[in-house]
Amino acid sequence: MNHSTLTVLRKLARLPVAAALLGGAAVTLPSHADMRIQNAQLVEANGTPFIMRGVNVPHAWYTDKTAQTLIDIAARGANSVRLVLANGVRWTRTDEAAVRDLIAKCKAAKLIAVLEVHDTTGYGEQAGASSLDQAADYWVSIKNALIGQEDYVIVNIGNEPIGNGQAASLWIDGTKNAITKIRAAGIKNTIMVDGPTWGQDWQGVMKANAAQVFASDPLLNTVFSIHMYAVYGTDSSVSDYLAAFRAAQLPLVVGEFGNTFQGQPVAVNAILSLAQQYGIGYMPWSWSGNGGSDASLDMVNGFNGASLTAWGELAFNSANGITATAKRATIFTGSGPALPGVPAATATAGDASVALSWSAVSGATSYDVARALSYGGPFTNVATALTSTSYSDSGLTNNTTYFYVVSARNSAGATPSAVVSATPKSSSSGGGGGGSGACTLTVDGSNDWGSGQITRVSLANTGTSNVVDWTLSVTESNDFTVQNSWNASVTKAGRVLTLTPAAWNRTVAPGSTVEAGLQLAYSSGRPVAIAASAGSLGCAVTLK
Repeated sequence: MNHSTLTVLRKLARLPVAAALLGGAAVTLPSHADMRIQNAQLVEANGTPFIMRGVNVPHAWYTDKTAQTLIDIAARGANSVRLVLANGVRWTRTDEAAVRDLIAKCKAAKLIAVLEVHDTTGYGEQAGASSLDQAADYWVSIKNALIGQEDYVIVNIGNEPIGNGQAASLWIDGTKNAITKIRAAGIKNTIMVDGPTWGQDWQGVMKANAAQVFASDPLLNTVFSIHMYAVYGTDSSVSDYLAAFRAAQLPLVVGEFGNTFQGQPVAVNAILSLAQQYGIGYMPWSWSGNGGSDASLDMVNGFNGASLTAWGELAFNSANGITATAKRATIFTGSGPALPGVPAATATAGDASVALSWSAVSGATSYDVARALSYGGPFTNVATALTSTSYSDSGLTNNTTYFYVVSARNSAGATPSAVVSATPKSSSSGGGGGGSGACTLTVDGSNDWGSGQITRVSLANTGTSNVVDWTLSVTESNDFTVQNSWNASVTKAGRVLTLTPAAWNRTVAPGSTVEAGLQLAYSSGRPVAIAASAGSLGCAVTLK
């Protein structure tokens, strides 16, 4: 589904689906352990079929709503979720740190995550849309968030990636090349491929060429996704399309559909009943947040999980709906080990080095450490399979801030820590008060209620001499206003806050901590601290 009403109107064209049949026979699949395609069906690592019964969630446009939405969707019995991400071509880029967080939240809710780049919608017809090649570049750039999550995450290369009036080769070659690039980067997750012509494949290009696209995946681990809106207004149009993929023994899901589309009928009961009959996954569009003539596609009112719309009632509570037919993935319900808990990590700056330490996590068999030069990544592993709870990262550049994620791992998967950072300083450069690295700076914005938050900033002197006339800097990820503050004088420049002491707390004695607080308000995305420093002190930094 496109976020723009203007472009989404093009889906209304009721053009005949091409009669071309899918070519090629079923292919013998290679043997590998993760979630995969087997006998034209998506199966888990243990061979159990996984039939998606999920919901589309517009994360990229409503980032502050997603955490509660995942909880609410899972509570209604869904086993999966398709999350709208952005690669930065049309909408604000969903960075690697955000993707890691989304995966962790989906796993906590016991939902298989389908992640999609929405910027590709209508490419070739929609001005400014992203190409499939650009989408593939995005997946490669965040690959470290995906590798190791093969049992939990499906990579939907690009939403509705080709518009109307485009050559078939744009979809065929673009999809094959994107698959090749993603696999060459070491990404083994199941790939999902949307159809062309705004996802509805009304010219039958995907239907006719799915076999060769499937064969282009060296892992033979690709599932196709059809979006069913106004083109699929009759039971027979739904039945014919689903039957073609069954006959060709190729995997298919209905990745988006509605119960109506801007006043045009959609054969929704046929979609639900035939998907259940054939064991085909489906994911209705969408939880909430649609506007204008698409408002009827909201499944709940105003992101309120307790307030289903008529569409939500049908999608969840009908005989073939999500609640009655969804089965949780066995990786969340089986007898194997549970995922490790979240490690609490700290980073302490040294001379051209950063010392990392973290809490031991019950159930973890090893730990990985990943490093980046920005809060949002990309992160690259600098140490893997560690059995201790500390690691020293050396050979770094002084006065450069490094960001780290520590992941606790066992056979069920990995659970990442919050991002921590530190700025190495030369031991000869000195620094006020507590000296280089002899302090800890913590920024905690976890007390958040959706339109505002309390941000607590604390400076702990871990050295042997006083810290005097400290200056703290905090950079937030999104726009905000400062409603109130205490224990410090605060100035704001864009998204950067500067805190200086009051007369009574300008000196922090060894072993003491000073804490300041701010009340922030915001109307779009939640502000999250992405960088912080204490001037030349070289403090270890923890961002929460």
